Amino acid sequence: MQLILFMVILAFTHLRCEAQSVSSWYVDQSMNNIEGECKNKLLDEVQEKCLKTSGGSRLAEFRGCTFVCEKMYTESGNPGNVRVTKTLKLKNDIPCGP
Repeated sequence: MQLILFMVILAFTHLRCEAQSVSSWYVDQSMNNIEGECKNKLLDEVQEKCLKTSGGSRLAEFRGCTFVCEKMYTESGNPGNVRVTKTLKLKNDIPCGP
């Protein structure tokens, strides 16, 4: 019963984000034009993509239609860290820009 309820809630949340008119929301660097629930879902997906794509990296910067994943490497005997970044794009079906 709990599984069914969870699936219904998950489906409703997904449909609610999808049902918004494309003209009423879009993704930009500030993320001010996305409702809280959809904004959180997008951030979760972006962070998960960083973890999977770049071997455990984290979200370093959100630029709207693109985002930067970052991972720091330290080498023994080397006083400095090596910063590796990778820029990724959002899915094609997400409206970007005003």
